[in-house]
Amino acid sequence: MSIKTEIYVYAHWKGLPEPKIIGVLSAQQATGKKAFSFEYDNNWIKSGQKFLLDPDIQLYGGPQYPNQKENFGIFLDSMPDTWGRTLMKRRAAQEVKEKGEKAPTLYDIDFLLGVYDESRMGALRFKTDQNGEFLDKNKTASTPPWSSIRELQNAAANFENEDDNDAVKKWLSVLMTAGSSLGGARPKVNILDNDKSLWIAKFPSKNRHHRQRSLGVPCLSTSN
Repeated sequence: MSIKTEIYVYAHWKGLPEPKIIGVLSAQQATGKKAFSFEYDNNWIKSGQKFLLDPDIQLYGGPQYPNQKENFGIFLDSMPDTWGRTLMKRRAAQEVKEKGEKAPTLYDIDFLLGVYDESRMGALRFKTDQNGEFLDKNKTASTPPWSSIRELQNAAANFENEDDNDAVKKWLSVLMTAGSSLGGARPKVNILDNDKSLWIAKFPSKNRHHRQRSLGVPCLSTSN
């Protein structure tokens, strides 16, 4: 059985006073197979935005498909990497444990739509209903403040060191909103400073013993 999901893609970057729809990402899933296609919204093409979103997405109407890969790079960049995916997988396993069910397999679409909208990396936002809210919109949580950084560090350490799902349940609720959008393997979270600006706090990991700050600082300086 094939399942098709349409994801409405919006731009919301500097210079746009409000989110503007770019087009629709269609995800087609069948047993053992998945395929993605993208189609621009006609109004976006007429808007004068002349830059390419992705090497495989040209500026014309009609469905377009990634070249020799399952998905487009621009949407892969909107998904979490190792750390964020680990959080999502553990949450999915926790949710079905009480039902006595097997942990579900998560796919690209789950990772794309499971990221908390406020702290999603990049300037794209996503909906599955044009009249609905941007995903993921967690009404019971928000990006934590700077003052909670020690609590978050403690939560990350306990999450890494604990295998039993009952014990990690309380840490998942703390970490999901703060860290699900982030890539890399090391534990990290988004936090807000006093001016409501987003920061990334990176924590020590039991699986990473070498120091990387000496490399991270020059890389950051070079990118600026």
